[in-house]
Amino acid sequence: MVARNPWTMAGLIAGAAAGAALALLFTPLSGRDTIDALRRHLRSASADAREAGLRAEAEILARYHQVKSASMTALPGPESLQPRVA
Repeated sequence: MVARNPWTMAGLIAGAAAGAALALLFTPLSGRDTIDALRRHLRSASADAREAGLRAEAEILARYHQVKSASMTALPGPESLQPRVA
C-alpha cells in the first residue's frame, strides 16, 4: 500500500491508536490481567515463530543438500576431459 498523501499514514496510525485504546477500555479484564494475558500471548507467539523458523531452516538446508548432491552426480567426471580418439 503506497500512501500518496501524508495524511493517509497519519489517519492509519490514529485509527490504530484509537482502536487499541477502545479495546483496552472495553476489555472484561482488569489492567493487570490484560497485561498478563498479552504477555502470555506474545510469549506463545514468539515461541511459535521460533519453532517455525527452525523448521523452515531445516527444510531449506535439506533442500540445499539435496540439490547439491544431485548437481554433484550430474557433473561430468575427469574422463570427459580426456581427448577423444576417433
